[in-house]
Order: sequence, then C-alpha cells, then structure tokens
Amino acid sequence: MSGHEREALLSEPWGFAAWLDQLASDELPQTRHILKFLLFPDYFERISTGRDKRLIVAAFTGRPLKEVRKLSFLDIDRAIYGTRVAQEKKLGTSSL
Repeated sequence: MSGHEREALLSEPWGFAAWLDQLASDELPQTRHILKFLLFPDYFERISTGRDKRLIVAAFTGRPLKEVRKLSFLDIDRAIYGTRVAQEKKLGTSSL
C-alpha cells in the first residue's frame, strides 16, 4: 500500500474498520477490536470480543441475538456507535 493509501485509510474510521475486518484472521480475533479502538476511540468502544459487542447490540436495539449474529462486525460497530451517540444525547453528556 502506498503512503497516500495508508494515510487515507488511517483518516477514515469506518473505511479502516472495513479494511481491517477483511484482513483479520481467526488466529487473533480480538486484535481487530483492539486496533479499531486504539486508533479511533471516538468511534469504537473498548470492547475486545465480538460476543460482547453482539450482546450489547441485541440489548440496546431489541433485535434477537440470532439476528445480530448475522451482522458484520462493521455493522455491529456502527450500531454500537449509534447507541452511544443516542445515549449521550439522551443523557446530555459525552462522559459515558
């Protein structure tokens, strides 16, 4: 990847997440979650397991866990981000 391509990838959290999820192997599944949070803490939560992320999405959206399991990690991360934004607005704080 060229320097310009790397800079572009590291400047856009959702693009980076999509790229990383395509590369991530099953050997270190938590790495994808940790890297996204470390690079973009304003967009991703400090949750390092897909299982916990799925449970959060199911709990806050009311969607059945069976349905949530079919979502991509990108969709799950977007749902969690949306939940955080909604809760911040509802509670009038960004200190969640």
